[in-house]
Amino acid sequence: MRRHPRLVAIGVGALLISTFGLAACSSPTVEDTSTQYCDSLDTISQELGTLADLIAADATLEELAAQRDAVRASVTAAKDAGADLDAAASAAADDAGAAFSDAVDAIPGGASLSDATAGYSAAVDAYEAELAAIVSDAGCS
Repeated sequence: MRRHPRLVAIGVGALLISTFGLAACSSPTVEDTSTQYCDSLDTISQELGTLADLIAADATLEELAAQRDAVRASVTAAKDAGADLDAAASAAADDAGAAFSDAVDAIPGGASLSDATAGYSAAVDAYEAELAAIVSDAGCS
């Protein structure tokens, strides 16, 4: 069976066009990325609120540490969601997340519950203040 070079070229061309055309259609838009980023910032805010609630409820050190880790996971998700945004748009969130991590890492491992809650409370307050500015700058509602 003899293949016709012109038909093969047309077939390959059609395959390439459909492959790249579908890839372009499935790429996230800036608006989609922005929405995901804003949603991830909202998740950080919710996780910080939960940590603040635990502090107010005299939670155990283990509960505080678990919620600290939940905040860190939401920070990582926000960083991933903002990866396709302008570097300046996500840099402030990255810096605020790093400052939160530094603050909670500074709480000594053998700290008393009252000392730990004071450290967590200060870290939450600082992060919430930064997050409000980040959300506003990002145009999130």
